[in-house]
Amino acid sequence: MSYRIPTLFSLCALAALLAPAIRADEGGATEQLELRISSANVEIVIVDRGEVDGLRVGDRVVFAPRSGGAPEGVVTAVNEKSAVITLSDRSILLEPGTKGSVELPASRFAPPTPDKPKTPAEADPTPDQPEGAAGAAAGTESGEPTRWKNPDKDYEPDMPLLASLRPVKPRERRRSLTGRVYMLFDHTNNPSSDTDDSFFRAGTDLLMENPFDKGGALNFNAEVGYLTDINEDKEGDFLLRRLSYSRGGHRFSDTRWEVGRFLQHGIPEFGVVDGGEWAMRGGKGQRLGASFGFMPEPFDDYATGTDLQLAVYYEWIADLREELTLTAGFQKTMHNGDLDRDLLIAKVRYYRPKGWNFTGSFWIDFYFGGDQLKSGVELTQAWASLSKSSHRGGVDFDYRRRAFADILRTEYLPPEPNEIADNVYDRLGVDAWRMLSTKLRVRGHLSAYKDEEDTGGAAELGFGLKNVLGKTSDFNATAFATQGQFTDVYGARFAYGKSLHRGRWDLLYEIANHHQIGFPPDVDDLIQHRLRASASVYWESQWDLTVYGQGLSYDEELSWSVGLTLQRRF
Repeated sequence: MSYRIPTLFSLCALAALLAPAIRADEGGATEQLELRISSANVEIVIVDRGEVDGLRVGDRVVFAPRSGGAPEGVVTAVNEKSAVITLSDRSILLEPGTKGSVELPASRFAPPTPDKPKTPAEADPTPDQPEGAAGAAAGTESGEPTRWKNPDKDYEPDMPLLASLRPVKPRERRRSLTGRVYMLFDHTNNPSSDTDDSFFRAGTDLLMENPFDKGGALNFNAEVGYLTDINEDKEGDFLLRRLSYSRGGHRFSDTRWEVGRFLQHGIPEFGVVDGGEWAMRGGKGQRLGASFGFMPEPFDDYATGTDLQLAVYYEWIADLREELTLTAGFQKTMHNGDLDRDLLIAKVRYYRPKGWNFTGSFWIDFYFGGDQLKSGVELTQAWASLSKSSHRGGVDFDYRRRAFADILRTEYLPPEPNEIADNVYDRLGVDAWRMLSTKLRVRGHLSAYKDEEDTGGAAELGFGLKNVLGKTSDFNATAFATQGQFTDVYGARFAYGKSLHRGRWDLLYEIANHHQIGFPPDVDDLIQHRLRASASVYWESQWDLTVYGQGLSYDEELSWSVGLTLQRRF
C-alpha cells in the first residue's frame, strides 16, 4: 500500500510534464480511425481497414480487448481494404472482433493544396515552348502569342487528361528506398511480489523498388531484442522477419511471384513462409495463387525447417468496384515429416457505401482419422459481422468462435489434451451508436457467450463528447459489466484526449469491482484501479515518438509500467 500514492502521483506528474513538451498550435492535426480484428494468427492480426482508410506501414494501433489492458501493434503490411498488424507483445493472442484505434495525421485526409500560379516573369521556358518564351499566358516579349511545339492535336474534350501519356513501366522507374527504423522499450514492475520484466527491441523495415532494373521489389525486415523476465536476464535475440524479392502483380503483369522469407500475400492468415509464392490475376480481377515452403516457429529466433506447408487459394470478385469478394484457401502442413494440419480459410466481404455490409473469416480444420483427439470437420475460428452505418449512427451484429486445433506444430504454450478436445468459445454480440448532436455520441454493447463449462455475458453503455472540454479534445465515459463462471465485474472507464498541432496526449482511469463467486464475504470483492497516461509527438522530419506510463492497483497488489516507441519513416 505504501507504493500506491507515490506511483499514481508520479504518473500524473508524467502526464503534466509531457503535455507542455508537445504543445504547439492547436489545429486538430490527428484523426482517430476505428478498426476491428477480422482474423488472427499467432503474433499477427488482420484488421478490416486498409490503404483507402488512410493506414500506412508503421502506424501504431492500440487495441481494447474486453479483458482489459491496451495491447499495441504496428502496421507491417497494407492492402487496399485490410492491413496486417504485428503485435508488440508476442505472448498476447487477441480474438477476432476485438476493437482497436489508430491516430492518423490529418494531413493524410486533407485535399492537396493547389500550387500558386506563377507570374509571367516567374514562368520558366519548357521544352515544348520556343526559346525565350515565358509561358502561354504571357506570350513573347514582342507581344506575339506563343507557338507551342506540342499542340495535342489528338486530344478530344471527353478524353482523360493524361490519355496521351504513356505510363511508366516499373523497370523504367528509378531505384528508390523507403521504410522505417524503430525502437521499442517496455518495463513492468510489481513491488508487491518483487518481480519485474522488460524488453528492448530495435529494427528496420525497408522496401527497395526496382533494385535490379527489372521492376521488382526487395523487402527487408529485421530486429534485435533483449528481454529480462522475473529478474532473470535472457540473451539478446536477432530476428529476421522478412527478406524477400517479389516481381509482378501490377497493370503490366497479371502474375506475381515472391521468394525468400515473407508473410504470405494472398492469405496472410497462413503465416510467414520460407519459400515461394505465385499468383495470377484474371481479367475480371479474380486471383489464383499457391505457396510452398517452411513455416518458421513463432518464437524468439524464428527457427525453421520443422514445419513444411503447401497452400493454394482463389479469390473471386463480383466486379471492379469489389463490392462482393469471396476468398478460399487450403493449407496442408507437415511436422518433422509427419502429416499435420488440413486447414481451409474462407473469407467474404460485402460492402455497400449505403446499406448493410457483411464481413466474415472462417477457419475450418479437417481431421482424417490420424489425429488423436478429434475427427471429422470443425469450425476452429470464426468472426462474422453484419453492420450498417451512416454519419448519424450505426449498428453491428457480430459472432465469434474459437477452439483449439489438434495439430503437431507448437504455437506458444501447448494446451492440455482435454482442452484441445473440449474447449470451445462462442460469442454473439451487438454494438450500436448514435450521434445525438455534432458533439455528443452515445453507444452501447450487449453480448452473450457460451464455452465448454458455462455461459455469461457483457454489457456497456457510454457516451463521448468532442470539443466540449477544449478545442480538438474528446472525452469518453463508459459503464460496463461482465458475468462469468467465477467472477462478475462491474466498473466504469473515463478517457480524455487532446490533439495538438503535431501530437496528442491521452489520460485514462478505470475502476472495477471483481466479485469472486463462492468466496467468503470478507474476501469476495476486489477493487481494481488503473491509470494510464500517454503522449505522441509527430515531427516534419518524419520522426514520431510515443511514451506511456500506467499504474495498476488490484486489492493489495500494485504494478506499474512505462514504455516508449520511437520511429522514423523515410
